[in-house]
Amino acid sequence: MWIEGIESPQVPQSIPTFTHHRPAIDWRHATETARTPGFSSAGSAAELPVGSAGGASGAQFNGYCALGGPILAFESWPESWRDKLMFSDFVGNWLRVADIEKVSTCGSRPDACRCGYRITGVSVFDSGLSNTVGVFADPVNEAVYVARWDQIARYRYLPGGSQPPVVTLNAGPTFGPSPLTVQFDASASVDPEGAALVFDWDFGDGTTLTGGPIVSHTYHSKSAQGRTATVTARDPGGAAASASVRIGVNDAPPSARIVSIEDGQLYPMDGSTTFVLRAELSDEVDGAAGLACSWVTSLHHDTHDHPEPPVEECLSQTTISPIGCVPNATFWFRVTLTVTDSSGLVATDSVDLYPDCDGVLACIGDIDADGAVDAKDLSLLANAWGLGGASDLNRDGTVNAADLAMLLAKWGPCKP
Repeated sequence: MWIEGIESPQVPQSIPTFTHHRPAIDWRHATETARTPGFSSAGSAAELPVGSAGGASGAQFNGYCALGGPILAFESWPESWRDKLMFSDFVGNWLRVADIEKVSTCGSRPDACRCGYRITGVSVFDSGLSNTVGVFADPVNEAVYVARWDQIARYRYLPGGSQPPVVTLNAGPTFGPSPLTVQFDASASVDPEGAALVFDWDFGDGTTLTGGPIVSHTYHSKSAQGRTATVTARDPGGAAASASVRIGVNDAPPSARIVSIEDGQLYPMDGSTTFVLRAELSDEVDGAAGLACSWVTSLHHDTHDHPEPPVEECLSQTTISPIGCVPNATFWFRVTLTVTDSSGLVATDSVDLYPDCDGVLACIGDIDADGAVDAKDLSLLANAWGLGGASDLNRDGTVNAADLAMLLAKWGPCKP
């Protein structure tokens, strides 16, 4: 506490301190009593009902399972819907937005100045939205997604009420020597309202065209060039959507092959395991050193998957958790490598890893899982020399002398 004219004791920095704030807004389920913090006519702190003097503007509401949401900041939405806090209530079956205002929380003490926000008004966004469990903003498509108990609702701003077209673009060939003639086909594009579409083409080399859904264009270049061809489909209401494809002139896609892990390789179930991620890469123009790599590890569970964030390195590693071997459920991991050259051409490769539910990996060196470490396993290891996979017994990414030593040390029948 700090009182004018009285020196307050100094609290050591090692002692945590806390500042209490009233909720920016709260509401009750028994009665329609939504409130925001403020001050009474006597100047004391108070909880002011929404719609009352001094409180936030708007109509009263209730509910009793609150869900916070994002602050809307979409440039494509009308200005009247920007910079608003979105929130919902699972039981109240509504989605609302709040007008927020940045304020200072300075008291009479100079070093107490901080910036905060207060709610100045509340309005209804959707009054019939039941069973909401999450509200999220999609900044890429400038839309709001509301996760409900049994489905997902999407909110977008559509000027004139017209939905944008769904654009599908195919092209071929997408690479080759100059002059390179490419056929572009967007005829599978559709308008949700069934209206006729107009197609604007930008071939990425300074040439544009307005016409039909199927066109051709010839690229000329003396060197390797990457071009991005884009088609934009527009409906009579002005709603538009685009799709692009990358074209390599005097170029070809890179090649990529994962060599540190074999497709179908097993992972142990007695703890997490780190696998080295290494691939053989090549490109006619950029060479292996000029390629950009991205690794993604995804846990697959039955018919869906859970991808981890991409790793943007050509030599990396991934940690596989001991997940799987569950009755009536299927689990496995997929490691996917995407390689991009300077022209934007792409190559991909992937391998699947499966749980060792039968304890095959308990017998180190028994690569073919026949119950013994013998000449057949030695042959498999020799054939994988310098690569990886199941013969990489120490999982360092390369089959070498260290793996050979491990195999020879376990020579003979597998011990129970």
